[in-house]
Amino acid sequence: KALQLKSDEHIFKFIKAKFGFGATRDFDASLYLCEEAFGLLPLDTFERLAGTVLLYPYLCTLSVLFILLLVVALSNLSLNGAGGNTEEEDRTFNMRSDVAYNLLHTVFFGLLAFSTMRMKYLWTGHMCAFAAFGVCGKEVWALYLRVLHCNTKTTMRLIRYSVPIIIMAFLYYKFWPRLMEEVSELREFYDPDTVELMEWIR
Repeated sequence: KALQLKSDEHIFKFIKAKFGFGATRDFDASLYLCEEAFGLLPLDTFERLAGTVLLYPYLCTLSVLFILLLVVALSNLSLNGAGGNTEEEDRTFNMRSDVAYNLLHTVFFGLLAFSTMRMKYLWTGHMCAFAAFGVCGKEVWALYLRVLHCNTKTTMRLIRYSVPIIIMAFLYYKFWPRLMEEVSELREFYDPDTVELMEWIR
C-alpha cells in the first residue's frame, strides 16, 4: 500500500512470499511460486559452466577484484579519516570506477540468479563479459604479476595473448565436433503444400 503498487503488484507479492515475508493468495504470485523456473538455481549449473571454462576465470577475476575493492575502500576510508590527500597515482592499489560498478553489478546479478533461476539470463551474460575482462585485461594480470614480482611488459603481453588462445583452442577442440554433428543432423523441412502455396503467391 505504501508503494502504491497496481499493475505489477503480483511481482511484489511473489518476492514477499518467496523470501518468507508472508503468504499470498494472489493467483499470479502463487503461479510463479509453483513454476520451477522461479525456484532456486540448481547446483548442476556450476558443472555446466565449468565445462565451458567460464566458471574458473570468472571466479578468479571476481575474487581478486572483490578483495581489491575492499582494500581500496578501506584505504580511502583511512585516508579520509586521517585527513590525507594522497594522489591516486601514489597509492599501492587503486580501482577504476567502471570496474567497481560492474563488480557490484555481477555480484547483485549472481545473488538474483541464485534466488530465482529465471534471472540467470542476466548473470550469464555478465559472467562472460567479466571473465573476458579478467583474461584479456591488464588489471588482474598486473596484480598477479606484481605479487609474483615479475610484472614486466613482455610477461604481461605473453600471458594476455597466450591464455585466451589456449582457452579458444580448448573450446574448439571440445565443442566443434559436437557442433558439426548437430548441424549435420539438421534436415530441410519440405512440405509440398507450403511450396505450392508459395509458388501460387508469386
